[in-house]
Amino acid sequence: MVESIIEATTRIIERDGLAGLSTNRVAEVAGVSVGSLYQYFPNKEALVEEVRARFAARFEAALLDLLARLPAMGLREAIRAWVETLVMLHTESPGVHNAVGTGSPEESHGALARVVGGYLDAHADEIRRPDRQLAGRILMDAAEALIHNTALREPQLIERSEWVDEVCDLLERYVLFDEA
Repeated sequence: MVESIIEATTRIIERDGLAGLSTNRVAEVAGVSVGSLYQYFPNKEALVEEVRARFAARFEAALLDLLARLPAMGLREAIRAWVETLVMLHTESPGVHNAVGTGSPEESHGALARVVGGYLDAHADEIRRPDRQLAGRILMDAAEALIHNTALREPQLIERSEWVDEVCDLLERYVLFDEA
């Protein structure tokens, strides 16, 4: 029953945003009574929090998967994988992402930035930025901001390979030495 309720909540948020969400509507879409819904979730905010927590868990799992593959990648490949992972996360369920997503979970953002900075340290001879920890943070934040803002304003654009290429080019030019 809980899964039906969360699925209904997610569908409503995806289609109508948070403004269209109510416990009565969720119960109706889930095919359960409002009383049954209240056995598991005391209010609409608890439903949203559960959807947010599940979204954050998927986001974090995708980032951990990327981090596990990172050591075997060259810099350009890693930048593209970062951008493509963020695009995938933003296109998976854009309505839900825009309503409840805030990017990488705050508690893991600093740790992720340190890992990216360490990765850049391991490729120091290719990096033009003197402070690789700061460069890693800027790379992460710039990609996330570009993708998130574009997903909000023009969601169809982030699925275009030309757009992904341009974002990768921007990030590569920021961090890598110019090719001669």
